[in-house]
Amino acid sequence: INRVVSITNSLNYFTMSDTDLPLTSTDINKVIKSLVTLQKAILPSGIKVDMKLGELPLIHLKAKNLNQAFLSVFEFSLHAIKSKSIPKGFIKIETKSIGDQIIILFSDDGVALSDNDLQNIFDPFHLNRVVGSRGLGLSAAYRAVKEHGGDIEVNAKHGKGTTFKITLSLN
Repeated sequence: INRVVSITNSLNYFTMSDTDLPLTSTDINKVIKSLVTLQKAILPSGIKVDMKLGELPLIHLKAKNLNQAFLSVFEFSLHAIKSKSIPKGFIKIETKSIGDQIIILFSDDGVALSDNDLQNIFDPFHLNRVVGSRGLGLSAAYRAVKEHGGDIEVNAKHGKGTTFKITLSLN
C-alpha cells in the first residue's frame, strides 16, 4: 500500500499541469525523486538508479515542461543501457547548487553516441535510437530548458557512457 501511495503521489506531482499558471516555486529534487519513483516501477532488473541530490533552493518556473525534459533525458539514458550487448548498467542523477545556478547531471554507462550524433543530438528525428517512436524527446528537452533560460550540454565517451548537464539559473 505504501508503494502504491508513493507512486500515486509521484505521478500526481510529476504530471501537474501548469501551462496556464504563472511561475511557481519548484523543488527540483522532488521532481527528480518523483521521476525515479515512477521509472523504478518499470526498470529492467539489471539497471540501477543512483541519486546524489544536493541541497537546492526552490526555483521559479513552469515545472511540467521541465519534468518532461528530465524524463526524455532519463529515457535516453535507459535506451543507451539497453543498447549494450548485456543490458545492465546504471543511471546516476546528481543535483547541486553553484552560485546562482542549479546543475542537474544525468549520467549513464550505456552505449555512447558517435561524434556526428553528438553534434546533432537535439535536432528533431536525428537519432536512429528513437525513444517511444516519436524522435522529439531530446529536441523538446532542449527547447524546454532554453525557454527557462537554462542550458543543456551532452558529453559522451566511448566505453564510458553519456552525461547530460542541465543548468538552470535562479535569476
